[in-house]
Amino acid sequence: TNPGGKLPMTWYPQEYLNNLPMTTMAMRSGAGYPGRTYRFYQGPVVYPFGHGLSYTHFTHTIVQAPMEVVVPLAGHRRSNASASGKAIRVTHARCGQLFLSVHLDVKNA
Repeated sequence: TNPGGKLPMTWYPQEYLNNLPMTTMAMRSGAGYPGRTYRFYQGPVVYPFGHGLSYTHFTHTIVQAPMEVVVPLAGHRRSNASASGKAIRVTHARCGQLFLSVHLDVKNA
């Protein structure tokens, strides 16, 4: 878990409240009306949704991983796989017994 203090809402400036009549429930902005909620209000905010501190910062490093993984293709047909850059797309493979070992180093910096 990542303990922290994040806002569960958006804090709007005082001008927003001055232009927001409580008798109007329209969501979208228009004709001097700023709009309601983060979805329709496009003006400046004091603090955006999710603003705050995180008390942890994790760094991830791959320590050990295989350079090559062999995937047996069903039927050994070339049409089952297509290569693109460093990735391969396999449509039919026997991966039930496939095992991949990767060692990660995670530090709380």
